Parts: sequence; C-alpha cells; structure tokens
Amino acid sequence: MMQSKAHYRPEIDGLRAISVLSVIFFHAHFPGFSGGFVGVDIFYVISGFLITCIIAKETDSGAFSLKRFYERRVRRILPALTVVLIACLPAAWWLMMPQEFADFGRSLVAVILFMANIFFARGTDYFGPATAMKPLIHTWSLSVEEQFYFVFPLLFVLLKNIGRRFMIAVLFVLFVASLSLAQLNSTQNPVGAFYYPHMRAWELLFGGLLALFAHRFPTERSAFVECGSLAGLILVFVSITMFDETAPVPGLLGLIPLSGAALIIAFGRPETLTGKLLSSRLAVFVGLLSYSAYLWHQPVFAFARMKYYWGVSPLLAVGLCVLTFVLAWLTWRFVEVPARDRERISTGLLLLAVGGASVALLLCGFVLRGQGGFPSRVPHQAVFIEADAQKAMLQLWRCESSDERPFDPDRLCRTRGSRGNVAVWGDSHAMALSVGLGPALTLYDYGSINYSSSSCLPILGAGWFPSIRKCDQERQRVLQSIVDDASIKIVVMAGRWPLITEHKSFDNGEGGVELTSKLKAVFARPYSEMPDPALAAMKATLAVLKQGGKKVVLVGAVPEVGWNVPAMQARRIMNSDNARLTISTRVDVFKQRTRPAAALLRSAATGAPNLIQFEPATVLCDTVIPGRCAAENGTTALYFDDNHLNPEGSRLVADALVKRIASAGWLGGASASRPTQKR
Repeated sequence: MMQSKAHYRPEIDGLRAISVLSVIFFHAHFPGFSGGFVGVDIFYVISGFLITCIIAKETDSGAFSLKRFYERRVRRILPALTVVLIACLPAAWWLMMPQEFADFGRSLVAVILFMANIFFARGTDYFGPATAMKPLIHTWSLSVEEQFYFVFPLLFVLLKNIGRRFMIAVLFVLFVASLSLAQLNSTQNPVGAFYYPHMRAWELLFGGLLALFAHRFPTERSAFVECGSLAGLILVFVSITMFDETAPVPGLLGLIPLSGAALIIAFGRPETLTGKLLSSRLAVFVGLLSYSAYLWHQPVFAFARMKYYWGVSPLLAVGLCVLTFVLAWLTWRFVEVPARDRERISTGLLLLAVGGASVALLLCGFVLRGQGGFPSRVPHQAVFIEADAQKAMLQLWRCESSDERPFDPDRLCRTRGSRGNVAVWGDSHAMALSVGLGPALTLYDYGSINYSSSSCLPILGAGWFPSIRKCDQERQRVLQSIVDDASIKIVVMAGRWPLITEHKSFDNGEGGVELTSKLKAVFARPYSEMPDPALAAMKATLAVLKQGGKKVVLVGAVPEVGWNVPAMQARRIMNSDNARLTISTRVDVFKQRTRPAAALLRSAATGAPNLIQFEPATVLCDTVIPGRCAAENGTTALYFDDNHLNPEGSRLVADALVKRIASAGWLGGASASRPTQKR
C-alpha cells in the first residue's frame, strides 16, 4: 500500500529495496544470500505496519471505508500482476513441456483466485528442485497477504469500536497463537508452515502491532536511536547471509529478521546513519520498483532455466537480474503509477480492465489444464520422454511408507521366491534400485521386499531435515520386521550417502546444480569433520542385523547428475540442440563427492562377517563413456530426474548387483552362478 505523502518515509522504501534484492539474489543463487528468502517476511512487517497505520488514521477521523480500502488494494496489486501473468503465457507456450504447461494453467487459476499458497502447499516444497521451473511459485506470498487483508480490516474496526486496549490485547493473542502454530509446524509440517495463512499471519500482525505504537517512536536523533536502527540493520543482514533453507522459518527464528525490520521502522529516521543509507536515491528507487521487481524475477529466472537447460551461469544470472529491473521499471512507470491515479483511470474502467483480463486468464488456465498442456505443440519424442519419466517416478513412490500410509510389510512391493527373500532397505535411491532388483532375483528363485522410504537412510538415528522424526519411527519398525522375518536371508542397504556426509546438494561443475540445499543431516557436521557418530550409528545398525542372522550388502552411492536427465533430453529435442554431449558426470567429480561416504561404508564393513560391498559406479562410470559416469545410454535415459535411477538404469545396476551376490555364494551355493531356469 502506498504511504501517505504527508508521512512519507523514504527509509521504508530503502528497507523494501533490501527485501526485494535479497529475494532476487537468493533465487539467482548468488553467494552470501542463502537466507534471502526472509525478504518476504520483512515485506510482511512493512505491509502490516503501513496498512495498519492507514486504517488506524482513517478510523480515527471517521473516514475509513471498506470499499475504498479494497479499491486501493486492487489498484496496488492487480494491474501489475495481470500484466506479468499475460506476459508469461507466450513464454510458457514456447518453453514448457506439456505437463509443465498444464501445471502452469492450474497455478494460473490459483493466482487469479488468490489461492496460490494453498495450491502450492499441496505438493511443492518452496526449496525443492522443481521450484526453479515454476514461474508463479512466488505468488504464494501475495495470496497470503490478500487472505489476511480480507479479514484484518473488519476485525480491526470491530475491535477498535470496543476499545483500543482490548483491540491490542486481542491482536497480541492472535499474534502469539499464529507464531506458536508456525513454530510447532516449522519442523513437523514445514511446507504447511511456509504457505498457510494462519501460520504467516503473525508476521503481518507484528507490523500491525508495531503501527499501534508508532506514536511512541522517538522523533529526535540520539545515541539510543542510532544504536537501535543500526542493530536492526545488522539483524536483517545476519538473517539474509547466515540463514539457509534448513532454518525453521516461519517460527521463533523468524523473529530475528522481523525484529530487525521493526527496529529500522521504529528508529531508522533519515537523520540516523541507517536512515541515510536507506534513504539514498538508489535505495528509494529500487524500493519503489520492489513490487514489480518481485513479480518479474521468478518468471524471468524460471523461463531462462528452461531455455538454458544446461545451467544458468553467474554472468547470465546477473543479466537476468538486470532484465528483471528493466521490466520492473517499465511496469512501475506505465502500469503501477497510472493505475494508482484515480483521476487518470476511473474505478469503473480499472475494474472493467482487470476484471476482464482476470476472467480471460482464468479461462486460459482451465483450457491449459483440460488440454493437458497442448502436447501437439511439442515434438512427439519429447512428449514420450516426459511421460516415461512421470511413469517411472510414480512407479518409484507406489510402495513408499508415509505418515498418511503407515508402514505395513504386506502392502510393500515385492516379488516371490521359494528359496527366500532379499530385503531392500534405505531411502528413495534404495526404492529406485528395488525396481530392477526384484526381476533380477527371480532368476535365482529369490523374492524381494522393498522396505524403503524417501529421505530415510538405513542408519539408526540418521536422516535430514525435515524427515528425521518420521525416519526414526520407521527405521525401528523396519528393523524389527526384517529381523523377525525368517524368510529374509539378505538385506541390501542402499541410500544417497553423500547427503549425510556432505550436507550439501550436488554441483557437477559443468552448470548442473541441484537447485535445493535443504539437506541438513541429523549429524551436526559433515562426516569428514566428525566421523565417529556416523560410524557408530552405522555399526549399531549392522549389529542388529547380525544378531538377526542376516547377510548384508552395502550398496555405494549412485552417481548424481546435477541435471534432470529426461528434462534435458526433452529440451534438447525441443531446441534441436544435437550438439550437446551425452548427459553424464565427470568421474573425478563423482569420486570427490563420494569419498567421505565411501570411507564411512568401508569403515563400517571392516571386519564385519557376512557383509559384502557393491559400487553402482562399476556399471555406470568408465563404461559407456571413458572418464564419465553415464546418465543415458545412447538416447535412453538411465535416470528419471537428477539423481534417481529409472527402471532402465535400475535394471543395469541390479543385474550387476545380483551377480555380485551370487558370486559370494549367497543365492544357492555352488550352483548360484547359474540362474534357475523358469518354465
């Protein structure tokens, strides 16, 4: 909302500049902005403060009108948003795969209805790798804000009529309740805590409560005011530079950036050093463009990542930031400013324009969804690759245990064998391996049972945020089930070991960077710095299996790729980019990445009876391409994303794994090297 000219505070526009730049640089993956996502939280404090100031002033003078309030919201939000949504349509038509385009249509409907946060909460982790390709993911924050402002003005007026003290007390209780819900869910349900309005309302209420005490803000410069405003600036920058996606925000930790913003608003007058910095012409100018810049940045980066699918270089990222602000200035100058002027554009004309555009966009969204993203505009082979990857992903998750579907061995995917069973235990990498392992074992008349669950490594007490609690519960059930089942002779333990040893996502060094870092393991520091707890946990797990009389196969790390393999293949076809090399990872990069994990497995296996090790790299690395770990064989993908084997890749690795088990004599003694003939 625009600030009153009589009470215009340029330093607040400067704070807006910090907020929007932190978000943009976070999405650009610039170093030093790992916590840039808190820019949205700071925006909420600013918004809650300014709008509460306006409502309080108008109610005091008897001039408050809900009609005028919502008209201002329409003028502030909808014209620029509508322009950006319309501009996204041709880019999406040109660059998106059918499923992506259909999902874009669904998100378009959600944005128009101001339900984007609810839509994305149903299955999109804001910090997940898929987010980078979603042009409208950032509109979740607009939906939260508008949902809040559907309720807040009515509540404010009602409470104020009862009494100011009562109003402040009720708003404070709501603030504490919302913050408590956010804190409770920040680890147990982080996606819900991030998106849902009742767990974000406290941030807007924080600004609102601040506004109710604005009359007590100091108006003269003093050492106390200087220190307060400077402390606020420090808190904001600490949050932006020191937080990362593992930070449980929103929650109590979110009070750090919000308190920083509040101190700047309360003490950062133009006379202070902080105020002078934030009131500079450049800071104010960026602040004025902040809304349009926020609207443009995510589509610009998302579509660029689709076009330059092999990786956005740092130089290109800088260029995209420049483009974002060029578009922001044009939108601010020719859309935002005129739309806010009632004398230039009447309310009727404005509503007719944005209303008509909104209806048209809604229809577009429904059509895109109904037509499945118009697959006819994309080469058939690219459509087939996308569908095959989707099928492989669904096949992988069909057996996973989850909070909604409690662990039950009888429901897990399994094959049958009269000689015994092999249990596959681990995370989603183990699930991917089980797809090929089952058929390979049937040749020896052994069955397989998949006991794997996403993000849950087969080590007691190990996992990564936010799945640790779920994993701890399931591991105990899995171990007990495996030990109690006499038909299980062998346990194959597999997982994405580098996550627990390295605590960071994968960068292949050639432009392929896994676009998430929410991978903080339960162990406090990487294995290379603190090996003992990880090794002790692994040995404790193996000891339980040994006591149960089980033989164990430790499967090493599957090479990570950094690029989404099917998406790369499909976009290579769409761009007729035949010059691109076969998708693969350098062997030296793979070895460097997995060295600590390999050391962990070797140390755990040393001296352990009835245990063998197997490395998928013996199948995938230095075989198809010398010096490279292959992610495709010819034109056939071996992965369904950037790190999970698809059925084709799983069969290749599983066949070699079963031969390794058979050579140890574990599948039927001397005759094990000859598979049982099936009739």
